[in-house]
Amino acid sequence: MVALSCGMGAFSYTQLDSLDEMFRARAQLESAARTLYTINGLSDRLIGQAAQYRLTQAPDYTTGMFASLDSIRQGSEKLIESTPSAERRAAYERLRDQSTDLGKALPKLVELGAQIRENRAGVYANGDDLTKASGALVAQLRATGQDAVIAQAVEVERTLLLFRIMNWRFLATKDPKGRALSANAFGNAEAALAKLKGLDLAAADQETAKLVGETLNRLNKSIVAASQAIVESEAFFEETLKPRVDGINATGLSVRSKLETALQDGVEQSNALMTRAKTVQLILLGLILATGAALAFLIARSLIRPISGMTAAMSRLAAGETAIEVPSRDAVDEMGRMAEAVEVFRQNAVARIELEAERVAQQSARQRRADRVDGLVRGFEEKIAASIAIVTSAATELDSTARSMTQVADNTNGQAVTSSAAAEEATVNVQTVAAAAEEMVASLSEIERRVQQSNDVAGHASHEARTTTDSMSHLSRAAEKIGEAVTMISGLASQTNLLALNATIEAARAGEAGRGFAVVATEVKELAAQTARTTEAISDQVSAIQTASTQALGAIQQIGRTIVSVNDITASIAATVVQQTAATNEIARNASEAARGTQDVSMSVAQVQALSSETGSAAQQVMMASSELSTQSENVRREVEDFLAAIRAA
Repeated sequence: MVALSCGMGAFSYTQLDSLDEMFRARAQLESAARTLYTINGLSDRLIGQAAQYRLTQAPDYTTGMFASLDSIRQGSEKLIESTPSAERRAAYERLRDQSTDLGKALPKLVELGAQIRENRAGVYANGDDLTKASGALVAQLRATGQDAVIAQAVEVERTLLLFRIMNWRFLATKDPKGRALSANAFGNAEAALAKLKGLDLAAADQETAKLVGETLNRLNKSIVAASQAIVESEAFFEETLKPRVDGINATGLSVRSKLETALQDGVEQSNALMTRAKTVQLILLGLILATGAALAFLIARSLIRPISGMTAAMSRLAAGETAIEVPSRDAVDEMGRMAEAVEVFRQNAVARIELEAERVAQQSARQRRADRVDGLVRGFEEKIAASIAIVTSAATELDSTARSMTQVADNTNGQAVTSSAAAEEATVNVQTVAAAAEEMVASLSEIERRVQQSNDVAGHASHEARTTTDSMSHLSRAAEKIGEAVTMISGLASQTNLLALNATIEAARAGEAGRGFAVVATEVKELAAQTARTTEAISDQVSAIQTASTQALGAIQQIGRTIVSVNDITASIAATVVQQTAATNEIARNASEAARGTQDVSMSVAQVQALSSETGSAAQQVMMASSELSTQSENVRREVEDFLAAIRAA
């Protein structure tokens, strides 16, 4: 029974260690999955920040990009340090290398953005200067009153305005054709200005025209540099930066898929282990209960039943029954030796009865011979001799019986001492079983605590999934706001197109004087149409973002439901552990009851020992009484003999 209890404790400890290892591995996998999910989110945020920086060149996006990149690096380093798998470590190292390559590319994008920002500022400043200079030139030339000069001045102003419109168009739409259109408009403006300079102008007008030309060259230099940086930035973003971010996302998604498979395998293994542990523990529990019950029954049967049988046999023998069967005569322990002593006592009793019968026969013969003597003497002698013989025989039998009782009491006392030692040893064994059951209760309590830790980890993961769901909801709402802004821009483009159409109609009504204005209105109309097409493309991208956000939100919600399922599994495991703890407490209680039973046996043996001691004392008193009776009967016999001798002598 002790071996079974130790085996159950060792098995429980082994299962606890296995479950602890599984829970630690699963917690590590869940942590890695959350880190990978964070890295994928950071990479998406980084590419979004890069796209915004490419469009706005705002320095705040630069800080955000490098912060996201640092977080990706730290996450990959954390994964490399924490994983025990060589395969996953290689994937994490590849993720770290990809983030390092991305970090090497970011400064190039930042540099191009700075160039765009600087040259865009030059375009705005030089454009304002060109507007002021051309306005002053036209005003001066209008004052001359020369129609040819004024017409050429208007042509210069128109070409300059068209050049600026082409610049604005390219900066707003990033249309690849915009660079060629801007260069063409610049050539037209230079040609118109050169033609104006070829006319008969005053010195002051020539200086103003020269200033306009210098400002035009500075504006063209700024727009050429800005357009070059914009084209390089777009190409760098699409061909270098975005593929590297996509590589990080692909690596993260691949490893996350493997981690989810490993997590599912871990859940199945832990469930199988718990089922196997439950089955083995139930089997061991049944064996321990059966062994304990059998042991208690055998102890009670081996101690109480032989003693009860021996006590009954001795009582019948003391009552004068000799035709009895002494129990336990074939036993090889103390009860066997006690049975042999009682058998000797029974045989002595039978021999004494036979001897008494023989003495009675002899006394009858003596009485027949005495009949020939005087009747009074014969009658007196017969009565007195019979009485003395009976008293003497009774005293002798009483003395022999007392001695046998003393010997039997001594043997019973020795057997009671041996039985008491055996009962104490059984008590110690049962107490050992109870202690082992208490240790097993402690082991199951530790299992319950570890399962509660796993439950807490699953709750934390569920909270992180809900937080991510809220973030994706915010992203979806932000995309909706962007869509509203795009709709507003589309409306403005439609209104601009309508205004340009009205301006074209008015220019047509003005005739030759409105011809230049009609060209500008046409360009504005085309620009409005391109703006509408661009806003439509942006609207499509926003719709795609909203669709992707909805899909990501559904995936995150599915992850949350999976985490809730894991939480339910750990809760069921905890309930199973509580049931095992209750069963083990029942074992401890049964073992305690068995210990109390063996203590009761010890008390019964002690009572037998006390009774045997009292029997020995009573036998000593009987021996003393029988000795005194023998002495008195001998005195009576001598007196009778003297009396009979006197009678015969008379």
